[in-house]
Amino acid sequence: MHSSTDNNRPPNAPMSSVLGQQIGPAGEEAWIEVVQKMDEVYSDLVNSQTELENKNEQLKKAYEELDDAHKKLTLAQERLIVSEKMAALGRLVAGVAHELNNPISFVFGNMHALKRYGSQISQFFELLRKKQPSPEVEDLIAEQKIDKILADITPLVEGTLEGAERVSDIVQGLRRFSSNQEEAPGQFNLVRVIRTAVDWVIKAERANPTVKLDLPEAMEIAGRKGQIHQILVNLAQNAVDALSDTENPEIRVSCRSVDDAVEISIADNGPGIQAEEMDKIFEPFFTTKPVGQGTGLGLYISYGMALKQGGSLTATNNENGGATFILKVPHDGQ
Repeated sequence: MHSSTDNNRPPNAPMSSVLGQQIGPAGEEAWIEVVQKMDEVYSDLVNSQTELENKNEQLKKAYEELDDAHKKLTLAQERLIVSEKMAALGRLVAGVAHELNNPISFVFGNMHALKRYGSQISQFFELLRKKQPSPEVEDLIAEQKIDKILADITPLVEGTLEGAERVSDIVQGLRRFSSNQEEAPGQFNLVRVIRTAVDWVIKAERANPTVKLDLPEAMEIAGRKGQIHQILVNLAQNAVDALSDTENPEIRVSCRSVDDAVEISIADNGPGIQAEEMDKIFEPFFTTKPVGQGTGLGLYISYGMALKQGGSLTATNNENGGATFILKVPHDGQ
C-alpha cells in the first residue's frame, strides 16, 4: 500500500520541493516568525546572563567593601581597647606614684639624718681616743668592728640616697605620664641615662643578649631627661624583642657628638626590618607581634618625643643583618 502523499509525488521529485509545495507562503511566514522568536529568546538569555554577571560583580564588590569595613571596625575596636587600657594604666600609675611619694620622702629624711649621725659618731670616737685612750675601749672597738662600721656608714648612706633619688625620678616620670605634664628641659648626664635605660630592659629579660657599649665616660646635655630615657627604653626593648629567635643575640649601643647634636644608636643582629614594613614602623598601632603581645605604640611615641626634643628618630637595616635605630638630639635641648 502507498500513502496519498506518495501517490501525489512525482517520481524522483526532491523532498524539499515537495515540502515547499506543501508549506506554501503561509508556512514560510510561520517559520520566519519561529526563528525570530528564537532569536529574541536567545537575545534575552544573553542579556540575562550579562545582567547576572554584572550583579555578581556588584555583589563581589559589595562583599569586599563589607570585609574591608569589618577589618576597619575590628582595628578600631582594638585601638579603643588599647586606649581604655592606657587610660586605666594612667589612673593606676597616678595612684602608685602618689603612694610611693610619701615613703620616698621618709627615706630621704632618714638617710640625711643618718648621714649626720654617722659623722657625729665618728667625731665622738675620734675625740674619745684622743682625750681618754684606753686599752679596754680599743679592745671593744676592735671586737665590735667599730672602725669598719664607721667607714661603711657614709658609702651606705650615699648609696641609699642615690637609689632613693633614682626612685624619685621614676615616680616623677610616672606622675608626668599619668597627668600628661610637660617636662621642663634641664642639664643631665646622657651616658648615665643610656646605661640606666639599657640595664632596666636587660635585667627584666630571662634570656639576656650580649650588650656591647661604646660610650664616653660622661656627656652633659640639656633636654627632657625623662623623655629621652623613655625613648631609649623603648628602643632597647624593641631590640630585645627582635632577638627572640636569634642565636647568639647581641645589642650594640653607641653615643657620639655630631656637630651640634648627639647621636645614640641601638643596633641588633636580628632579622632586620622587612622592606614593606620600613615606612610603617613609626605609625601608631603598627606591630609585627602577635595579637595581645604588643600595642604598636612604642616606636610611634618615641618618634613623637624625639621630634619634641628638636631631634629625630630613624631606622635602617645593617649590611650584615639586623637593624639599627638612631636617636639624634641637640646638645642644648628644647
